Amino acid sequence: PDTMKAEYAAPLFCAGITAYKAVKAAEPTINKKIGIFGIGGVGHMAVQFAKIEKCNVIAFSRTQNHLDVAKRLGAMDTMIFSKEQEEFLNKLKEKQGWLDAAIVFAPADIVTDTAIKAVKKGGIIVIATVGKNPEFSAFEEKTIRGTLIGSTKDMEQVIKICDENDVEVIYETFPLEKANEVLQKLKESKIDARAVLV
Repeated sequence: PDTMKAEYAAPLFCAGITAYKAVKAAEPTINKKIGIFGIGGVGHMAVQFAKIEKCNVIAFSRTQNHLDVAKRLGAMDTMIFSKEQEEFLNKLKEKQGWLDAAIVFAPADIVTDTAIKAVKKGGIIVIATVGKNPEFSAFEEKTIRGTLIGSTKDMEQVIKICDENDVEVIYETFPLEKANEVLQKLKESKIDARAVLV
């Protein structure tokens, strides 16, 4: 749309479409409890896409500032992720019960493994990151899906949804000549979500 700023639109063509496809793969329905693991450039958009579908979103991240963003964008609840898996899962079960679905954006196998265990029997786990094939029990009847980017048609939907729902895209702009500095900031996790070079 003419009213959409290029700096706003730029992250939609990667983070936006990745988040959108992952939420769709989780088969969102009203009040479905979806856990989003990893609230960064992609995760913060997934929270909003899931909210548009009227899902109950629980956000997980290692850092409180990312959880604060998720809460502001509509997450029903947030939890600091911990590698102490048993303790983390017990806390989740006590606080919210098992998830109907989980979406994994954090590129760590421990996160994927924990997300699978956090989903109830028959639930869906969407893996939108790289990692080795996770293990899971066939008796739990869970569905594990991988997802990556999307089609031109999906992209048109993302633009339309973001335009009509005032989806917030968190980004910082930098001049093109600072590209190397920006890459270093990304490497050091000093960018909250997305960097846009202008």
